[in-house]
Amino acid sequence: MRAQNSHNLEVKRILIVGARRPEDNLLLSPAFKLIRNKYARAEIDILAGYESADIFRNNPWFRRCFVWNPGKNPLELLGNLRASRYELGIDFKPGFILFCLRVKHRLVFFRKNIFAETLYTHESERVLKTIEPYFGRPDKISLEFPIMESSKEHARKILRENKIGGSDTLVVINPASPLPKNWSIENFAHVCNALIEEYDARILVIKTGGSSITADKFQNLLLKKDRTVVLDGKMGIAEHVALFANADLVISADPLTILLACSVGSAVIGLYGPINPYRFGPIGGKNIIEHSKMPCFPCRKFHRCRKNFECLDRIEPEQVLSDARLVLDEEKQLFLF
Repeated sequence: MRAQNSHNLEVKRILIVGARRPEDNLLLSPAFKLIRNKYARAEIDILAGYESADIFRNNPWFRRCFVWNPGKNPLELLGNLRASRYELGIDFKPGFILFCLRVKHRLVFFRKNIFAETLYTHESERVLKTIEPYFGRPDKISLEFPIMESSKEHARKILRENKIGGSDTLVVINPASPLPKNWSIENFAHVCNALIEEYDARILVIKTGGSSITADKFQNLLLKKDRTVVLDGKMGIAEHVALFANADLVISADPLTILLACSVGSAVIGLYGPINPYRFGPIGGKNIIEHSKMPCFPCRKFHRCRKNFECLDRIEPEQVLSDARLVLDEEKQLFLF
């Protein structure tokens, strides 16, 4: 489809081919929103990896989420997609799935992906630049995650049960990491102890799939255990996001947590090892990125590293604490005017 033919295109059914991982779909969220706004009356479905099903559950932007599960027969999924007879299909990366479906108009970007600059160009910016001739450009680029009222109420319930009020300085910590090696629990505890001492902060520790932290293990390192709550890790992504929206600061080495917090406008300190934060990190003025700037950065070696992920070890807790003070002191100053 030519760009000049897309501006007056009237379609009622659209299929977007999303990404496998939830963090990659969050990076695509500015493009999702742009398409949703352009075709406000259309029915839009999305195809995504099974790992991302949770972030599209009850998402008001999409009518249905089709899940690509490698363990299941793909022919059934393709049959359901073909039966929908989409008028427009959009795939942001080189792929052939739209060519297997009965899609009237297809947008698949091969050349622009192959020759794109990917080291220091943020992925959201790169995708928006790719589709700009067809959908225009938003005034502001920001990650988006619509929060349902039920998730907000669940978050409020957790805060009430743990006696955390609106006047408390709330810091959310997620010690999980997609790497075999995390930023140490001792480092997180050092930062928490200082924030409790200096700001009388309440600390919420969330546990996701990559975290082996237990309440006893973490709280034994704390000087004031009554100021910290370790949640059980049974919440869904939407409930986590609703908690982030109530936080004064989120600190994590988990890319998904960092992007989710960014998507609701929370201040976030992201700790990065081999992952490139300039391309895959948060967007906006309320985030601080810490990485060691080693010569091998970014390597994206998530499982095997000859240096045993020294890039994470080099991030000093005192530097993270200095970043946290910068954020929290600015939050306090907002109430002085």
